[in-house]
Amino acid sequence: MSSVDAIQYALSRPIDWAVFERLVVEILAQDDLPVLRKIGGVADEGQDAVEEAYYKAEKPITDIKTVVQITSRKDQKRKLKETLERLAEAGVTAELLVMAYRQPVDARVRTDLLKEGRDAGVAIDIRDESYLLAQLGRRQNGLFARYFGDVREQIEVLLNKDDPLRLAPDRTYRAMLASLGAFVVSPHSALARQTLFQKTVLAAVAARPSPPTIEELDEPLKQLLPHEHIDPVQLRTAIDVLVKNDDCTVKNGRIQITLSTAATMGKAMAGATEAYERLRDHVVSQVARGRRLDEASKGYITRNVRRALLVILRTYGHLAGADAEADEVITDTSIPRILSQSLSSEIGRVVLLALHSFLRDEKNRSAIALFSRTYAALALRNIDPLGRRWQQAMLSRSCIALDTDVVLFVIVDELPESKALQTCLKKFVENGIRLIVPESVLAEAVGHISRAPKTYRRFHESLHRMSPEMADGHVWHAVVRGYYYGRRLNPRLTWDQHFHKYFDATRAL
Repeated sequence: MSSVDAIQYALSRPIDWAVFERLVVEILAQDDLPVLRKIGGVADEGQDAVEEAYYKAEKPITDIKTVVQITSRKDQKRKLKETLERLAEAGVTAELLVMAYRQPVDARVRTDLLKEGRDAGVAIDIRDESYLLAQLGRRQNGLFARYFGDVREQIEVLLNKDDPLRLAPDRTYRAMLASLGAFVVSPHSALARQTLFQKTVLAAVAARPSPPTIEELDEPLKQLLPHEHIDPVQLRTAIDVLVKNDDCTVKNGRIQITLSTAATMGKAMAGATEAYERLRDHVVSQVARGRRLDEASKGYITRNVRRALLVILRTYGHLAGADAEADEVITDTSIPRILSQSLSSEIGRVVLLALHSFLRDEKNRSAIALFSRTYAALALRNIDPLGRRWQQAMLSRSCIALDTDVVLFVIVDELPESKALQTCLKKFVENGIRLIVPESVLAEAVGHISRAPKTYRRFHESLHRMSPEMADGHVWHAVVRGYYYGRRLNPRLTWDQHFHKYFDATRAL
């Protein structure tokens, strides 16, 4: 089935009325009303006639006389009442009236609509957004692809457009914004470095105009992670996880995001854009009440609202502080002054009040929350330079105490974990973090190493016949397990040579 996210997004966007009408007629014809004939003399010649249509079912499944109305009107109860009145005025008799609403119909509204129909002696069959979603989701009928195109085509369009705040400079960064906004900073996602890296790889895949090979991911990943070394093994592991989670597919060595993933990313991008446009339109409409606004003033209002949102997110949200490396440098962080730039003081005050009223309205909070969470991705993945500086400032005040296992894994450098841990601790030190080893931990580590011969005597006959999985699962002593891995690299290594590398009784504390 096609992704519900993709279909819901497509239906919520502006659609040419004639296209929507043809789509609904075809859905009904494929479902249970095979022949529909448009009837005239019902809708008036006013504005309503532009976005509503009446059809008569010539061959319904039952013998019931059926009339269909397709409408985009949002005042659903009033629309039904007007429909029943117009049908009566036009002399059109119907035992069943199918109301095809573009938007979802609330359960309480649905009850009222059915009662309205009963009072008028007409059975009401309500088809709303959920019905359209179900019908368009059927892959076999091909309706969604025919009317809206492939989901990947839609995400291509979105990736080539500026993000609302113009913080993502190109399609690679916009793909990153979408990937983390969709999968990492949602309320139900777990925040972990491994997840962040996987979604960074996902963004690199999505940003390519055509499905890339693993080698072709090197350039976009270096762009997104300029300060990090990309381990090929780590990259292949991330791709394997993405494939396992049905985020990507690999065919003939080329990686492609799945339709459902593309739809979810598209919804995240579109959701942030729609939230911004909703706020912008609200402010412009409020300012335009009772005064004429020229096109230049509308442009200034749009620019000022965008800058104000950017400052709000940086000051109170995830992108805190001024950022000299961003595309748009804003030195004055006073919201009233930002909103008044290039406008009269009167209009600036109205813009401020309109912005305030929008942000205070509880109905708008979910949209603004989505907007804020999506832009949190920039800081989470260190795209925003301030995010990196903030991390460094916080880390430089940190102090990490190492436990016994970490100390042992760092000391016994033959262990598979050792190199990664050493690299990690070196990076910590480079970023100003203090590392300490408590005396108790040091004593435990020395005692652990001193007991290595006892564990070796237990395993020495079978140790070299073990697989790495068996050794990791059964040999719990760090020095003995290190000897196992040391012998794999150097078969001539003896136990005495290995043990005395780590323990010398003559120099015991």
